[in-house]
Amino acid sequence: MICGLALVLLLDASASVPDHAWHAQVEAHADALADPAIGRAMAAQGTTAVAVIGFSDTPRVMVPWRVVDAPEDAAAIAREVMAARRPGNASTYTAAALGYALRYLDQAPCAGERRVIDLVTDGPSDDNSRIPAVRDALIDADVRLNVLAVNTYGAPVAAWAREEVVTPGGFVMEADAWQDVAWALRRKLAAEISQR
Repeated sequence: MICGLALVLLLDASASVPDHAWHAQVEAHADALADPAIGRAMAAQGTTAVAVIGFSDTPRVMVPWRVVDAPEDAAAIAREVMAARRPGNASTYTAAALGYALRYLDQAPCAGERRVIDLVTDGPSDDNSRIPAVRDALIDADVRLNVLAVNTYGAPVAAWAREEVVTPGGFVMEADAWQDVAWALRRKLAAEISQR
């Protein structure tokens, strides 16, 4: 079975993300997935496979692979995202999370013509020395990595993401605070779904 798109949504659950920000991040993902326009765009790819992973020092699957053939399939994922437990609250091990997401893409229920990781984070990685090797592995596997950088704590997260994280053809979008993630994420998902 061929998917037009296999998409991993990767959410930052590290200690720099307080509970209210975590809930805003989760609700933003759920609201975007529940949007019929997003669901229709996913279904228009032929089939889209979606998984949701949260991470801090250890990544954890919040929603395993689900196939979207219609808007109601994406809405069902939204409900699962809202019901999922927060995966820890420790360090920001982004490289480990990206490596896990890459391996998880190999378990997708269909072979994606396009494979994308959508990372949302508010700070540079605590295992940053491992980022170049993981990025090279993503490039070798033809996986596109896009980032939504949330500019909190004055951290230069957007610049770091552009310079060290995104893969060729990938992009960085910015949100000024966690309360701005909802509109930014919706734009980001729409861009990822339509991106070629």
